[in-house]
Amino acid sequence: MYSLELNDLPAVHREEYIGSRLNALPFVGFSTMKELKDVVSWYNGLLAGTSDYADEAFLSRFKGRGFEETLRMVYGYVSREIDLRGKELYDPDKASDTMYRKSGTVEDKAVLAKSMLEGLGIKSYVALVKGGAFPYTGTSCRRTCFPNVLLYVPAGKGEGEWLDFSNQYYGCGTVSESVAGTDAMVINSRRVRAEKSADAGRGRIERSFRFDLDPSGDAKFAVALTYTGGAGRPGRISGTGRTRRTI
Repeated sequence: MYSLELNDLPAVHREEYIGSRLNALPFVGFSTMKELKDVVSWYNGLLAGTSDYADEAFLSRFKGRGFEETLRMVYGYVSREIDLRGKELYDPDKASDTMYRKSGTVEDKAVLAKSMLEGLGIKSYVALVKGGAFPYTGTSCRRTCFPNVLLYVPAGKGEGEWLDFSNQYYGCGTVSESVAGTDAMVINSRRVRAEKSADAGRGRIERSFRFDLDPSGDAKFAVALTYTGGAGRPGRISGTGRTRRTI
Protein backbone atom coordinates (compact mmCIF):
# COMPACT_ATOMS: atom_id res chain seq x y z
CA MET A 1 0.00 0.00 0.00
CA TYR A 2 1.41 3.35 -1.04
CA SER A 3 0.18 6.80 -0.19
CA LEU A 4 1.04 10.14 -1.69
CA GLU A 5 0.29 13.64 -0.48
CA LEU A 6 0.92 16.86 -2.40
CA ASN A 7 0.62 20.22 -0.71
CA ASP A 8 1.10 23.87 -1.67
CA LEU A 9 1.50 23.17 -5.35
CA PRO A 10 1.60 26.11 -7.79
CA ALA A 11 -1.41 26.60 -10.00
CA VAL A 12 -1.34 24.92 -13.40
CA HIS A 13 -1.35 27.36 -16.26
CA ARG A 14 -4.53 27.10 -18.28
CA GLU A 15 -3.78 26.51 -21.95
CA GLU A 16 -5.51 28.37 -24.72
CA TYR A 17 -8.28 26.59 -26.63
CA ILE A 18 -8.67 24.05 -23.85
CA GLY A 19 -12.38 24.78 -23.62
CA SER A 20 -14.43 25.32 -20.52
CA ARG A 21 -13.98 23.32 -17.34
CA LEU A 22 -17.22 21.55 -18.18
CA ASN A 23 -15.66 19.57 -21.04
CA ALA A 24 -12.04 19.22 -19.90
CA LEU A 25 -11.47 17.34 -16.67
CA PRO A 26 -8.00 17.76 -15.12
CA PHE A 27 -6.21 14.60 -14.08
CA VAL A 28 -2.89 13.39 -12.78
CA GLY A 29 -1.40 10.09 -13.94
CA PHE A 30 1.33 7.89 -12.45
CA SER A 31 3.14 5.08 -14.22
CA THR A 32 6.00 2.71 -13.46
CA MET A 33 6.60 2.38 -17.22
CA LYS A 34 9.06 5.11 -18.06
CA GLU A 35 10.23 3.75 -21.43
CA LEU A 36 8.90 1.60 -24.24
CA LYS A 37 11.11 -1.30 -23.15
CA ASP A 38 9.13 -1.39 -19.91
CA VAL A 39 5.95 -1.93 -21.90
CA VAL A 40 7.66 -4.64 -23.97
CA SER A 41 8.80 -6.53 -20.89
CA TRP A 42 5.36 -6.34 -19.32
CA TYR A 43 3.39 -7.21 -22.47
CA ASN A 44 5.68 -10.11 -23.38
CA GLY A 45 4.77 -11.58 -20.01
CA LEU A 46 1.10 -11.43 -21.02
CA LEU A 47 1.78 -13.08 -24.38
CA ALA A 48 3.94 -15.88 -22.98
CA GLY A 49 2.43 -19.28 -23.81
CA THR A 50 -0.56 -17.91 -25.73
CA SER A 51 0.53 -19.05 -29.22
CA ASP A 52 -0.17 -22.70 -28.47
CA TYR A 53 -2.40 -23.84 -31.33
CA ALA A 54 -0.69 -26.67 -33.21
CA ASP A 55 -3.26 -28.85 -34.97
CA GLU A 56 -1.21 -29.75 -38.06
CA ALA A 57 -4.08 -31.51 -39.82
CA PHE A 58 -6.30 -28.45 -39.50
CA LEU A 59 -3.53 -25.99 -40.40
CA SER A 60 -2.78 -27.92 -43.59
CA ARG A 61 -6.05 -26.53 -44.98
CA PHE A 62 -4.45 -23.06 -45.04
CA LYS A 63 -1.29 -23.89 -46.97
CA GLY A 64 -1.54 -21.73 -50.05
CA ARG A 65 0.60 -21.65 -53.14
CA GLY A 66 2.67 -18.86 -51.65
CA PHE A 67 3.05 -16.37 -48.83
CA GLU A 68 0.25 -14.07 -49.96
CA GLU A 69 -2.35 -16.78 -50.49
CA THR A 70 -1.56 -18.43 -47.14
CA LEU A 71 -1.83 -15.08 -45.37
CA ARG A 72 -5.19 -14.32 -46.97
CA MET A 73 -6.59 -17.73 -46.07
CA VAL A 74 -5.55 -17.47 -42.42
CA TYR A 75 -6.79 -13.89 -42.13
CA GLY A 76 -10.10 -14.75 -43.79
CA TYR A 77 -10.73 -17.63 -41.40
CA VAL A 78 -9.84 -15.80 -38.19
CA SER A 79 -11.58 -12.59 -39.24
CA ARG A 80 -14.86 -14.17 -40.32
CA GLU A 81 -15.16 -17.55 -38.58
CA ILE A 82 -14.08 -16.38 -35.11
CA ASP A 83 -16.77 -14.13 -33.64
CA LEU A 84 -15.63 -10.76 -32.34
CA ARG A 85 -16.73 -10.30 -28.73
CA GLY A 86 -15.11 -7.02 -27.80
CA LYS A 87 -12.04 -4.84 -28.18
CA GLU A 88 -10.56 -5.09 -24.70
CA LEU A 89 -6.78 -5.23 -24.59
CA TYR A 90 -4.06 -6.51 -22.25
CA ASP A 91 -5.80 -9.78 -21.39
CA PRO A 92 -4.94 -12.19 -24.22
CA ASP A 93 -6.30 -15.73 -24.12
CA LYS A 94 -4.49 -18.77 -25.41
CA ALA A 95 -4.93 -19.41 -29.11
CA SER A 96 -6.29 -22.90 -28.42
CA ASP A 97 -9.00 -21.47 -26.13
CA THR A 98 -10.02 -18.89 -28.73
CA MET A 99 -10.22 -21.60 -31.38
CA TYR A 100 -12.30 -23.81 -29.08
CA ARG A 101 -14.79 -21.02 -28.27
CA LYS A 102 -14.82 -19.70 -31.84
CA SER A 103 -14.90 -16.20 -30.38
CA GLY A 104 -12.49 -13.68 -28.95
CA THR A 105 -11.45 -10.06 -28.65
CA VAL A 106 -9.37 -8.28 -31.28
CA GLU A 107 -6.31 -9.20 -29.22
CA ASP A 108 -7.35 -12.86 -28.96
CA LYS A 109 -7.86 -13.06 -32.73
CA ALA A 110 -4.46 -11.51 -33.39
CA VAL A 111 -2.84 -14.10 -31.09
CA LEU A 112 -4.72 -16.94 -32.82
CA ALA A 113 -3.66 -15.75 -36.27
CA LYS A 114 -0.09 -15.43 -35.02
CA SER A 115 -0.16 -19.01 -33.75
CA MET A 116 -1.64 -20.36 -36.99
CA LEU A 117 0.90 -18.53 -39.13
CA GLU A 118 3.75 -19.84 -36.99
CA GLY A 119 2.44 -23.37 -37.55
CA LEU A 120 2.62 -22.67 -41.28
CA GLY A 121 6.18 -21.36 -41.08
CA ILE A 122 5.37 -17.63 -41.25
CA LYS A 123 6.65 -15.26 -38.57
CA SER A 124 4.38 -12.53 -37.29
CA TYR A 125 4.37 -10.09 -34.39
CA VAL A 126 1.71 -8.44 -32.28
CA ALA A 127 1.87 -4.66 -32.61
CA LEU A 128 0.43 -2.14 -30.17
CA VAL A 129 -0.79 0.95 -32.00
CA LYS A 130 -0.88 4.42 -30.53
CA GLY A 131 -4.05 6.42 -30.32
CA GLY A 132 -4.15 9.94 -31.65
CA ALA A 133 -5.79 11.21 -28.47
CA PHE A 134 -2.95 9.94 -26.29
CA PRO A 135 0.34 10.63 -28.06
CA TYR A 136 3.52 9.33 -26.53
CA THR A 137 5.45 12.31 -25.18
CA GLY A 138 8.66 10.47 -24.29
CA THR A 139 8.43 11.27 -20.57
CA SER A 140 6.14 8.48 -19.40
CA CYS A 141 4.34 5.54 -20.88
CA ARG A 142 0.92 4.19 -20.00
CA ARG A 143 -1.34 1.51 -21.38
CA THR A 144 -3.80 4.06 -22.72
CA CYS A 145 -1.12 5.24 -25.14
CA PHE A 146 -1.74 2.04 -27.11
CA PRO A 147 -5.51 1.43 -27.36
CA ASN A 148 -5.34 -0.71 -30.51
CA VAL A 149 -3.65 -3.93 -31.58
CA LEU A 150 -2.63 -5.20 -35.02
CA LEU A 151 -0.68 -8.19 -36.28
CA TYR A 152 2.43 -7.38 -38.31
CA VAL A 153 3.65 -9.97 -40.82
CA PRO A 154 7.09 -9.20 -42.34
CA ALA A 155 7.19 -9.76 -46.08
CA GLY A 156 10.89 -9.11 -46.67
CA LYS A 157 12.94 -6.11 -47.80
CA GLY A 158 11.60 -3.95 -45.00
CA GLU A 159 7.98 -4.44 -46.04
CA GLY A 160 5.14 -6.23 -44.33
CA GLU A 161 1.41 -6.72 -44.02
CA TRP A 162 -0.75 -5.25 -41.26
CA LEU A 163 -3.73 -7.36 -40.16
CA ASP A 164 -6.61 -5.67 -38.36
CA PHE A 165 -9.22 -7.91 -36.71
CA SER A 166 -11.43 -5.12 -35.37
CA ASN A 167 -13.93 -5.53 -38.21
CA GLN A 168 -14.88 -8.80 -39.89
CA TYR A 169 -15.57 -7.04 -43.19
CA TYR A 170 -12.03 -5.74 -43.65
CA GLY A 171 -9.92 -7.34 -46.34
CA CYS A 172 -6.48 -8.73 -45.69
CA GLY A 173 -4.16 -5.76 -45.30
CA THR A 174 -6.93 -3.24 -44.61
CA VAL A 175 -6.73 -1.38 -41.30
CA SER A 176 -9.11 0.98 -39.57
CA GLU A 177 -8.87 4.61 -40.61
CA SER A 178 -8.47 5.51 -36.93
CA VAL A 179 -5.06 3.80 -36.81
CA ALA A 180 -3.91 4.21 -40.41
CA GLY A 181 -0.49 5.85 -40.54
CA THR A 182 -0.13 6.11 -36.76
CA ASP A 183 2.85 4.86 -34.75
CA ALA A 184 2.89 1.14 -34.00
CA MET A 185 5.13 -0.76 -31.61
CA VAL A 186 6.04 -4.14 -33.11
CA ILE A 187 6.94 -6.56 -30.31
CA ASN A 188 8.90 -9.77 -30.25
CA SER A 189 10.63 -11.61 -27.43
CA ARG A 190 13.89 -9.67 -27.73
CA ARG A 191 13.24 -6.13 -28.84
CA VAL A 192 10.72 -3.52 -29.87
CA ARG A 193 10.65 -1.72 -33.17
CA ALA A 194 8.63 1.36 -34.03
CA GLU A 195 6.83 1.32 -37.37
CA LYS A 196 4.19 3.30 -39.18
CA SER A 197 1.01 1.28 -39.52
CA ALA A 198 -0.41 0.81 -42.99
CA ASP A 199 -2.71 3.17 -44.79
CA ALA A 200 -6.38 2.41 -44.43
CA GLY A 201 -6.32 0.45 -47.67
CA ARG A 202 -9.92 1.16 -48.54
CA GLY A 203 -8.95 0.82 -52.18
CA ARG A 204 -8.75 3.15 -55.10
CA ILE A 205 -9.85 3.42 -58.70
CA GLU A 206 -7.39 4.50 -61.35
CA ARG A 207 -8.84 5.75 -64.62
CA SER A 208 -7.20 6.11 -67.97
CA PHE A 209 -8.89 7.64 -71.03
CA ARG A 210 -7.48 8.02 -74.52
CA PHE A 211 -9.19 9.54 -77.55
CA ASP A 212 -7.76 9.65 -81.08
CA LEU A 213 -9.38 11.81 -83.74
CA ASP A 214 -8.59 11.56 -87.43
CA PRO A 215 -9.34 14.04 -90.25
CA SER A 216 -12.26 11.95 -91.53
CA GLY A 217 -14.21 12.61 -88.37
CA ASP A 218 -13.78 9.19 -86.78
CA ALA A 219 -12.91 8.98 -83.09
CA LYS A 220 -11.25 6.04 -81.42
CA PHE A 221 -11.32 5.74 -77.66
CA ALA A 222 -9.86 3.47 -75.01
CA VAL A 223 -10.92 3.46 -71.37
CA ALA A 224 -9.19 1.52 -68.58
CA LEU A 225 -10.35 1.29 -64.96
CA THR A 226 -8.11 -0.37 -62.40
CA TYR A 227 -9.61 -1.29 -59.03
CA THR A 228 -7.18 -1.86 -56.16
CA GLY A 229 -8.03 -2.58 -52.54
CA GLY A 230 -7.47 -4.78 -49.54
CA ALA A 231 -10.68 -6.75 -49.99
CA GLY A 232 -9.58 -8.58 -53.09
CA ARG A 233 -7.00 -8.96 -55.78
CA PRO A 234 -6.47 -6.02 -58.11
CA GLY A 235 -8.81 -6.16 -61.05
CA ARG A 236 -8.88 -4.36 -64.34
CA ILE A 237 -11.75 -3.37 -66.58
CA SER A 238 -10.88 -1.99 -69.96
CA GLY A 239 -12.56 -1.31 -73.24
CA THR A 240 -12.02 0.15 -76.67
CA GLY A 241 -14.41 1.46 -79.25
CA ARG A 242 -14.90 3.35 -82.47
CA THR A 243 -17.61 5.84 -83.23
CA ARG A 244 -18.57 8.18 -86.06
CA ARG A 245 -20.44 11.41 -85.66
CA THR A 246 -21.66 13.34 -88.68
CA ILE A 247 -22.10 17.08 -88.44
